[in-house]
Amino acid sequence: MKWMPQRLPFSALPEGQGRRLIGVLLLLALPAALMAWLGETAQNLFAYQRDAIQDGQWWRWLSGHWVHFSLEHLMMNLLGLLLLGWLVTGWLGTTNLFFCALVGAVGISAGFWFFYPELQLYVGLSGVCAAVWAAGAVAGIRCRALLAAALFLLLVVRLILDFTSPLSEMSATAIQGQVVVEAHLYGAIVGACFALFLPRRWLGAAMPPEQ
Repeated sequence: MKWMPQRLPFSALPEGQGRRLIGVLLLLALPAALMAWLGETAQNLFAYQRDAIQDGQWWRWLSGHWVHFSLEHLMMNLLGLLLLGWLVTGWLGTTNLFFCALVGAVGISAGFWFFYPELQLYVGLSGVCAAVWAAGAVAGIRCRALLAAALFLLLVVRLILDFTSPLSEMSATAIQGQVVVEAHLYGAIVGACFALFLPRRWLGAAMPPEQ
């Protein structure tokens, strides 16, 4: 397998794909902006709350990821999503990016539900960002891009730091709320699996031809 250090994901997008990326990012960002505008009402109605889900409010498995503690929390996550979208869309594709975000959100909530039952409340897109990060990196590795391998290694380092360093405490201060590092781990696992099992023909424009 020949690796391609020169292959940059965004530069491989065909004409018009950049506009599709902007559209997908807006589809993902606008609900979060609306939740921020609703403020505490959004947290009460849409946050991941285990007790409420047990009472039948199943939509919180998805919607909770678009609720945020503060404007700073929202802006950090949206900037991260924008950067990741720009980096990985050439490998992952815009449609896959959108569905990865949705699958990642539900997968993270499933991880909370089955493996972290003591967690009662969660909000934020950081876990979804980790899912997109992992999916994009794995898709890029399947595209034989050295940059994607570096991106995957950076994600592994980030996860290690999440669990072993004061990084999460510093982030909690910045967003004015608790950082649930398990969301990043579950998101990365779901995202990696999402991209790993995608059919080759569904990957982005940077995928080289089969040899």
